Amino acid sequence: MNRIEADYTKHLWNTKHISEPDEEWFISKVFKTRRQILPIDEQKRIIEKKKEYFWEYIPETELIETANWEYVIRQKYIEWKTLAQTDISTLSPETLASLIDLIKKYLKYYREQWWELDLTWYQYYEWNPSNLRRKVLNFLKISQNFLTSTNIMIWDDWKVYMVDVCESSDNRLQWKIKNFCAKPFIKRTIKNLEILLENKLSSKKTSYEIYETLSD
Repeated sequence: MNRIEADYTKHLWNTKHISEPDEEWFISKVFKTRRQILPIDEQKRIIEKKKEYFWEYIPETELIETANWEYVIRQKYIEWKTLAQTDISTLSPETLASLIDLIKKYLKYYREQWWELDLTWYQYYEWNPSNLRRKVLNFLKISQNFLTSTNIMIWDDWKVYMVDVCESSDNRLQWKIKNFCAKPFIKRTIKNLEILLENKLSSKKTSYEIYETLSD
């Protein structure tokens, strides 16, 4: 454990330790090992590039440089549910539209920047499978891709957020394979979400028409 990690309440995650929210309602994240840390200038470039694509979905985020070329990721705390914990059918039309927009922007980012994102991110299993079995299970989740994401969160105002915007220096070969294999599933997800959105809008319109009729 290094000096930076000792300052935080630890939460198990894939690459980072995460603190509790502070008095300004920000959390702090530090990489678990030094080998995972990208240089701060490179990390800043990645964040700024992601903001060009996902600016409305990224919480306020800044990098605080510390000793030994390390840094703390300080980010506005987003409370409530991850997408993996959310029943998609309960989302409002506005939230569904934002989620569809985020996924389409991901495809644009992937196509134009050639930079893969981990589609499902960290997956929690109560029965604690072996590392190899966990990787296999996570890979199989590409059929649900973003819908099992722990990186996309729905706040209590029903706004969509993408909370993990910093990259690690981990080997990305597995991500490349998952991104390639997930493409047709992502398009199917978008189609299913668009159908759900259309049905909700139609139902909302019908309910409004019934209300207007009863009011006359």
